[in-house]
Amino acid sequence: MADHAPIEQRLVHRDHGLDWSEFLAAIGELAATAMDARSRAWRIHVFYGVRRVPGVEGAATIVVLQGSHALLAGPSIAAVASVLFGDPHEPVTVPGLGPVAERVNRFAAAARGLARTPAGLVRYAVALQAAVRAVKQRQAEGSAEPAPSVERALTPLNGGCGDRRTARVVRLDVDTLKRKNLTLTGVLLTGISHALQRYLDEEAGGCPPDLAALVTIAMTAAPTDLGVNRLAGAVVDLHPEIESLPVRAATVQASLERERRINSNEVAVERIRLVNQLPSVLYPWLSRQGRRRGRAAKARGIARLHTVVSSINFGGAAPWSLGGAPLAFAAAFPPLTFEAGLTHCFIGAGHQSSLSILTSPDVMPRADRYVALLENAFAEITGSLVPR
Repeated sequence: MADHAPIEQRLVHRDHGLDWSEFLAAIGELAATAMDARSRAWRIHVFYGVRRVPGVEGAATIVVLQGSHALLAGPSIAAVASVLFGDPHEPVTVPGLGPVAERVNRFAAAARGLARTPAGLVRYAVALQAAVRAVKQRQAEGSAEPAPSVERALTPLNGGCGDRRTARVVRLDVDTLKRKNLTLTGVLLTGISHALQRYLDEEAGGCPPDLAALVTIAMTAAPTDLGVNRLAGAVVDLHPEIESLPVRAATVQASLERERRINSNEVAVERIRLVNQLPSVLYPWLSRQGRRRGRAAKARGIARLHTVVSSINFGGAAPWSLGGAPLAFAAAFPPLTFEAGLTHCFIGAGHQSSLSILTSPDVMPRADRYVALLENAFAEITGSLVPR
């Protein structure tokens, strides 16, 4: 639905002349503030004259888009950025997103939704039964890969996040990270594995051998009728028990490729289609059930994952600007979850790429130490692994 409200109603002019560390503290405050999509799904904050921004000479203007996840999803963020900083004459398209509706009668839409709910519940139950039968048949035929273990050791990263947030950004030169036989995601996961192992060794007295990250995988070959969020959440083993960095990188890459295969086939497509058929009346109940199971698993000392790693492709060095000034870099901060109190987001834009980190002081009290370990890990990768 198109929103014709003046942009000034959603534009917030923030502090002038902040230091980079002060700006990150402000981002932490914004990240700790949930947005209600029913009243205001997005807002733009503009910070002027921010000093000592990494890789920027002089002061910088920073534009922050704060949005509800109900509105903003990974595949659509690049399109939103092109609206803000790209050519205003270029058409904007988001794969999987239908045409804009100029007007929506909320009462009529609610009535139609209520009328369709019984039939929707029946269709969902039928589709769910068919999906279960298909999985059992593939398992019987031996064509389904065995599911990985979902019971892993609990770490401080799985602790309660509290009300505070800590945001950090690491600038990355992608060209220096390209390694032979490794994808960029594989390199990033290896660096995160190395840094987290060292951090947990220092802060928690040891790192569990089953350290794992939830990685968002773009299903680029999936049909567009699945919608905007054609993403799979794959739990990738980080193998901190392997001391040799080249061997660990190759093993992490193999784990990532296995998860890509599992989450890019017809079964994965049907799984997303099934989720899309979920009646909205069931979503709150299923969400509560998931959190309840997660809390019960924590009580037993069990975790499904330890951190989250997502990525957004801006398609190379995006020629974007604002008021005649070129884009320096972009960053994004996926929200923390009840399972993981540490999230990462890589934004690929050529030499303007970055890796952002969001956590909580209740989960990671020494975030700057973790950032330093990350930077050291990437330096070790470039020094010990063969370039592409």
